[in-house]
Amino acid sequence: MRTFFFFILATTWLVFWPAVAAADPQPAVASGDSDGQKPRVLPIVIEVDGRAPREAGIDDLTGTDPAARARDRALDKPAFSTVIDIADRAGEVTSVGEALAAAGAHVRSLGGLGAFSSVSVRGNDPGHTAVAIDGVPLSTLASVTANLGALDLFGFSAATLSRSGGGLGAGGMGGAVLLTTRVFPAEPGGAGVYVSAGAGSFGARHLRSRWIGATEDGHRGWHVALSYAGADGDFSYFDDNGTNLNLADDHIAVRENNGYDQLTAVARGGAKTAASTVVGGVRVMTRRQGVPGPAGTSATAASLDSTRAMVDTTWRTESPFGWPAASEVTAYVVGEHQAYRDPLGEIGLSAQDRRYVTVAAGTHGRLQVAITDRHELVLGGGGRADYFADTSAVTSATRGHGARMAGFLALADRFTAAGDTVELSPGVRITAMRTDPLGDAQSPLGEMDLSPRGDVFLSPRLGARVRPLSYLAIKANAGYYARPPTVYEMFGDRGFLVGNPGLLAETGPAADAGVVLAPDHALGHVLDRALVSAAGFVSAPHDAIVLVPTAGLATVPQNIGDAIIF
Repeated sequence: MRTFFFFILATTWLVFWPAVAAADPQPAVASGDSDGQKPRVLPIVIEVDGRAPREAGIDDLTGTDPAARARDRALDKPAFSTVIDIADRAGEVTSVGEALAAAGAHVRSLGGLGAFSSVSVRGNDPGHTAVAIDGVPLSTLASVTANLGALDLFGFSAATLSRSGGGLGAGGMGGAVLLTTRVFPAEPGGAGVYVSAGAGSFGARHLRSRWIGATEDGHRGWHVALSYAGADGDFSYFDDNGTNLNLADDHIAVRENNGYDQLTAVARGGAKTAASTVVGGVRVMTRRQGVPGPAGTSATAASLDSTRAMVDTTWRTESPFGWPAASEVTAYVVGEHQAYRDPLGEIGLSAQDRRYVTVAAGTHGRLQVAITDRHELVLGGGGRADYFADTSAVTSATRGHGARMAGFLALADRFTAAGDTVELSPGVRITAMRTDPLGDAQSPLGEMDLSPRGDVFLSPRLGARVRPLSYLAIKANAGYYARPPTVYEMFGDRGFLVGNPGLLAETGPAADAGVVLAPDHALGHVLDRALVSAAGFVSAPHDAIVLVPTAGLATVPQNIGDAIIF
């Protein structure tokens, strides 16, 4: 493990040192004074944080400062959203989940550093919060939730938490999390090389490097990052040995098999002209982690290895065909390979050595047309294909496989009146999908004869914003959302999870209303900047999907009825 860590350290230093040396015009040793004195060694100065409270002065919150951009977005859009500028967290060791928790979301984690974590917004199930990276949705037909614990915050430039749905109705009842990677420096001086290394409790360690730059004319830019993170996770905890009524076997234990090592590489580039911009790249993550199992019966040999690669490109154009419009098209391919090993049968009912492969490819786009100065129409559409396979490494036989095809069309409108004081944003999205069953030739019953399943969802929504003052906005949003069941929930894995082909999708309405207060100047000499957001919300999911335990440690997903969250 230490050999691997120092190999990454040496490789990163060799790759980025030429750029660092070229960027520093001063030598480490002076050549000596003109009076013949001997050379003197210049001191190395490490600047911890040289950022001023605001670039344009204490009384300006309307320029290009990141805080000003966040203020404008919070006041202008009907949706309640928070933009997290990751550049402001350059000196922190923070995960994506921790950053979202600071913005008001609830992050659920299954363990310590690096463990599986998911985000829950406004009390909704994690499956109702869409997560996307540079426009690429992370949910698949095998898992509707994204593992935030496997996302290194260092590889992104900004994170947007939308609590009122995503663009063109793509979000769920819990909104959406949009992670973006900036290719072109946001401002002069924003380019350069950044290297960070650190260590902490329970074997925590990290080494990160990033290079953001652009050509002199600003027509081409790039974002290259390489990061390593790991931990042993050997913390102490109280263990009642699974017998909470028997105090004789209670003791303090040390968590075993809870470590992880992760390497993430990002390479993105872009080119732009006066009328169009093309941005694309690749993101690769490889991760090895132990699976410690329940606290009372720890697993010492179980492990899960994951490798995910994502390739995407986005093309944006202004005034296509001479129209007063803007268009954007994104195409992507995502592949993930997981190797789950439980050689001693500590997690399941028997020893397992399984391989899971998920491949997804899709495209989506939108056309934004300005009908008048105060009327804008947005058309959207796209499609996606997913394939999933579960293979036994012992027999080299495919235990199960399934596929899903999906497409959507969306229409949104935007009206403003009274000098942009009032804004209305109605929209509707229709989604159709076909899911092929997950067959299993090794099942005791043989290959199950299940028919493909089709679903159609209609998701209308409406947003409204009134801005009576330059620093005050009153907002309201309402919509109807759907979360289709995964292929595992419908057809099972013939082991721990028993499928339910008749499972209904989770659907239901969600609404919110509230105010945003963001003054455009400092409040005396006490408060430098302020942004206050207060909202009430309600959602009513129908046919909620939960895993119901049965005999033999197996579970069955079932629709349990309706709920109200407020």
